Amino acid sequence: RVKRLEKAGVITGYSARVDPKAVGIDITAWISVTLSMHQLQSIDLFQNAIHELPEVLECYHITGEADFLLKVVAASISDYENFILHKLAKIPGMSKMQTTLVLSEVKNVPSIPIETTK
Repeated sequence: RVKRLEKAGVITGYSARVDPKAVGIDITAWISVTLSMHQLQSIDLFQNAIHELPEVLECYHITGEADFLLKVVAASISDYENFILHKLAKIPGMSKMQTTLVLSEVKNVPSIPIETTK
């Protein structure tokens, strides 16, 4: 059954869950990013730049006030500041970013709930 789900693209991969603190990661932040222009070229430029930043674990193109939501990790607040000033802020076309720092993790379920009854 698992092989069938893999072949069908339902299971897309496997990964290990790593405790961030155990590897020296003390800062987790969510950053809302607003672009100054919304043409496809600007969006593509931003997305391509994000792929080059290892600190960005997740990136979502969203609706609402912001255009993108990023999950970012750093070892310390000074490393986070360095990331903002010397990497993220240098991406062309950004007009605004707003950070929300994670105080503690309440729930993190890596699986998707799927109804198994028909």
